[in-house]
Amino acid sequence: MKKIRWGRLFAYLILTFFAIITVFPFIYMILGGLMSFQETTTIPPTIIPKIHNGATMLVFLRRLHLHAIS
Repeated sequence: MKKIRWGRLFAYLILTFFAIITVFPFIYMILGGLMSFQETTTIPPTIIPKIHNGATMLVFLRRLHLHAIS
């Protein structure tokens, strides 16, 4: 049976915590792109879109002309 190294466990917990804090804004930006304007500006904010609005992403991609790249 291996001995628990509390220092290493604590370091992994701290690193996991900061990794979640770092990645969360990027996930929220992607999910915000799938929300309608009304849903993104509500208070309190919603994390997961109630209705996935893929049309906003299509408008964004068309403005970037990415649909022509194959």
